Amino acid sequence: MCVKSITKAVTAVEGVTAAEVDLDQKTATVKFDATKTDQKKLERVIAEIGYDANDTKRDPEAYEKLSPCCKMDE
Repeated sequence: MCVKSITKAVTAVEGVTAAEVDLDQKTATVKFDATKTDQKKLERVIAEIGYDANDTKRDPEAYEKLSPCCKMDE
């Protein structure tokens, strides 16, 4: 579910051509056209749906709405 949510959100960004999410490694590899978007925009999109993205912290309200399987143990 987490992979699907992140992939859907990132691939909806203009300029993104591919995205691969690896839950075990806690990474997302995204191919994009740098003339249409950038890494910070992609991090914000991920944070807006409730996940941390590098130094960009997740939106707390979006995090609370995540399925329990998608929440991290803190």
